[in-house]
Amino acid sequence: GVCRITTVIYPTPAGEKSPVTALRQLPVTRPDGTAAAATAVEISFADGSRHMYLQADPGVEKCRFGGYESNATCALVKVGAAGKGTARWQAE
Repeated sequence: GVCRITTVIYPTPAGEKSPVTALRQLPVTRPDGTAAAATAVEISFADGSRHMYLQADPGVEKCRFGGYESNATCALVKVGAAGKGTARWQAE
């Protein structure tokens, strides 16, 4: 079967502590609730904000992850400490 590995690299200047506090794999589904050919991860930061990153196989239609939807091959959603989306980016 297919195996997907998500790697997160967050460069931090020498002598500074990484602001990343946790990583969590997110389920990715199609609109009908079945598993999508994709992977997603939630990155939590010390200030309470978080980023959610999606990487889908080419040709995959709309994916749901972490309360968001995208029909892009890759997408990034930034969520502020208050829980509201602050930025979204996606690429075909």
